Parts: sequence; structure tokens; C-alpha cells
Amino acid sequence: MAQLNESEKEVEVLASEIRHHNRLYFEKNAPEIDDFAFDALCRKLAVLAPDHPVLAEIVGDRKSTRLNSVTPI
Repeated sequence: MAQLNESEKEVEVLASEIRHHNRLYFEKNAPEIDDFAFDALCRKLAVLAPDHPVLAEIVGDRKSTRLNSVTPI
């Protein structure tokens, strides 16, 4: 297995952080960071690795999420 260079390591750390925070938000309903910070992580990953699979994963999660309101809007 090849050694990862510094930018590849940064990409994998970002992807891991994004998955972690996405899971906390959508599965556990216990976010640790606000939406602005999460979006900043995603933007940084998109700059470093625009085709990274985690970006497609989070877009898929957000598209399939439906908001349910007790009162009609």
C-alpha cells in the first residue's frame, strides 16, 4: 500500500470528519458543530478533491431528508 502524501492525508481527515458530523446530525440528532462549520468542511474538501465520494454521500443524504412539521406551513 502506498504512503499518502500530506494533501491526501488532509483529504482523508476531512472526509472522515464530514462523515462523522453527518452521522451525528442525521442519525443521532446530536450535532457537535453548526451548519456553517459543516459547510466549511465540505467546501474545503470540494476544493481539494471535488470528486471525493463523501461529497456525493452528503448530497444524497440531504436530498432524501424530509422535514416533518407538526403545523402546516
